[in-house]
Amino acid sequence: MSTIAFPLTPTDRRAAVRRLVAIFGSMNDLIDQLDADPRDPALARARSTRDLIGELVVDLAGTALRTSA
Repeated sequence: MSTIAFPLTPTDRRAAVRRLVAIFGSMNDLIDQLDADPRDPALARARSTRDLIGELVVDLAGTALRTSA
């Protein structure tokens, strides 16, 4: 696993967004499996984790838009 220096270069930012989007998709798959028992506490945890990852993607993508303009 590579390390990333801050501030992120555009290439590193795109790579980070791609990785986070892949994790976001995996979290959605996990949530689909956990939906069988809506009372499972892991379901709420998975949803909140997925939402946090989504916010990180938006933040990184927004940073890319601001710095490339």
